[in-house]
Amino acid sequence: MKRSELKLTGETYRLTPSKWGETYIMVDEDEVSRVTAEAFDIPIDDCDPDNDPNDRPESVDIATGPDGKYYAILHPYEATSWGHKTGEIHNKNLYRECQNPAEAVDGGSELYGQTWELFDDEED
Repeated sequence: MKRSELKLTGETYRLTPSKWGETYIMVDEDEVSRVTAEAFDIPIDDCDPDNDPNDRPESVDIATGPDGKYYAILHPYEATSWGHKTGEIHNKNLYRECQNPAEAVDGGSELYGQTWELFDDEED
C-alpha cells in the first residue's frame, strides 16, 4: 500500500507499552489502565503507561484507506545512545490495519495482524 492512498483522520493515540504484552491503541488511556488493573487485580498505579521511562508508549496516527478500513501509522523517532541522538530513525514508513477507534472496547482499539507493514513508497 502507498501512503498516499490513506487519508489521515486527525486522530493521534499512543500504543500500550510493549511490556504489557499484546499491543492495543489506547483511545482512552485512563480506561485502559483501569480495566488492566481490574483484570490482573493489581493497583491502578502499576498500570500507568508512563510509569516506566524505559518503556514509553509509541504513538500512531489513524488513517482510512480506499477500502474503508482503518490503519495505524507509527510515528518515527530518532534513536539515542547515552542521551545523544544517533541519526538512526526507527518506525519509518510503517503501518498496520486496526479497529475503528470509535468502536474501542474498554478504552482500547485492536491492531490486526502480527507485524507492521512497510509502505510501498518512500514518502514521509
